[in-house]
Amino acid sequence: MDSGSAGRRARIWSSVGTVAWWTAPAVLCLAVQGLALRTWFLADDFMLLGRARDCLEGRDGLLSYIFTPIGQGTVRILSERVFFLVLYRVFGMESLPFRVAVFLTQFANLALVAWIVRRLSGSALAGLVAASLWVFNFASVTVLTWTASYNEVQLAFFVLCAFHFLLRYAATGRQRYWVLQWAAYLLGFGALELNVVYPALACAYALLFARSLLRRTLWLFLPALGFTVLHRMAALPATGIYAMHFDLHILDTLRTYWEVALGLTWLRSFLPPWLPLFPRLVAAITMFVSAAPLAYAAWSVRARRWLPLFCLGWFVIVLSPLLPLRDHVAEYYVFVPSIGVAMLGGEAVARAARGRLLWRCVALAWIAGYVAGLLPAVRQHGQWLHELSVRAHWVVRGVARAHADHPGKVILLHGADGDIVWTTVTNRAYNLVDAEVFLTPETAAVFAAHPSWEAPELYVLPAEATRKALADGKAVVYEIGTSDLREITSTYVPSDPLSGAAR
Repeated sequence: MDSGSAGRRARIWSSVGTVAWWTAPAVLCLAVQGLALRTWFLADDFMLLGRARDCLEGRDGLLSYIFTPIGQGTVRILSERVFFLVLYRVFGMESLPFRVAVFLTQFANLALVAWIVRRLSGSALAGLVAASLWVFNFASVTVLTWTASYNEVQLAFFVLCAFHFLLRYAATGRQRYWVLQWAAYLLGFGALELNVVYPALACAYALLFARSLLRRTLWLFLPALGFTVLHRMAALPATGIYAMHFDLHILDTLRTYWEVALGLTWLRSFLPPWLPLFPRLVAAITMFVSAAPLAYAAWSVRARRWLPLFCLGWFVIVLSPLLPLRDHVAEYYVFVPSIGVAMLGGEAVARAARGRLLWRCVALAWIAGYVAGLLPAVRQHGQWLHELSVRAHWVVRGVARAHADHPGKVILLHGADGDIVWTTVTNRAYNLVDAEVFLTPETAAVFAAHPSWEAPELYVLPAEATRKALADGKAVVYEIGTSDLREITSTYVPSDPLSGAAR
């Protein structure tokens, strides 16, 4: 075989390896979380779809739709307003295009994580492992399955893009990369309020790796400060679960998120309890999975290697605005912070691979504990969300069919449980099929079990009003079964747990 043929083969194998390196995390993401592609809409999705519909049908002006604060004073122009408006305009209630858009954005995120870690560590293996570890993060189940959480995926994209351009600028000094960093950073404010943490990430990188850029990165704080002021002016008073608590509970919240990011919460319930010495085994594994990254970071700092410290800093910096929310700890909040954990794991595994056999075994044991804690939870939670969306789909479809069969009549749903009420009713999913829907009086008991929900009189028709509507022929009653709706108007007799009149 001549040298030319050998060279061509080498180039082919090199190209195959390059393609595999870039695409392997995306393929792994599909293998682990592909069920999300077949998941329909859930909960807040219907509220956002309804607002998009109101805009398209002229009930809400375009500028009002885009810029009016909702929720806790949020104005997420790109991730919620533009995203839902454009896709609903083109695809209506077809969920697959929404899911595809979410996954494509996440594929780009995985590629950016791999590139960033390779650039920071100098190891292609570190980049590949970091992106792969991030796939197993528990928060990704919610953000890839629940379309309203696309703001987390889009925020990760803009933050990673901005940081990617910062690294390119540090390596080349080319001004266009600095401008592109600013563009990605500013666009991030249209995704999620948490974008205000990016200047701290940039400063942490400059402080540890590129001191000459430190002063220049300080300018990034000006837009974050201005955005924070405007958001505070538009936001509702922080009460209830959104109240901020600046006390020692912050440390406890940080510990909770650390356990969520590493899968320790679910690892405790995954190992079979019939194993001998089960409690001690669980304690030992969780201690190892939790302490090993911290010990490795401490050892690296002592050796004056700063990348592990930066990875831990990423986790803490991105979480910092959320830590005072003592009463609102949500697993999907660790989606972007957990990039730091994945980066640290990738760098540690790559360094262990170059070391002695002992360290390779330790790295493999840590990965096994990490995946064992997260993979079952990811699968189980994804399956639950999928099944919940399937139920929501056939209930909404059944209501649309009932509305077509009984035009002009109020549809009363009987037998709705908490999942259906939260997923469809309180988010006004039935407005999207032009049906006027109330719940039968007995459903008030479901609201009693969830005091944080809105007042039941917004959705539950009292018994007196129900009787009158049925007597006047203005309403029909459908019972929610296991896979379809069944009309029970002729046999239904309302009880009276809720007095007063529905609003």
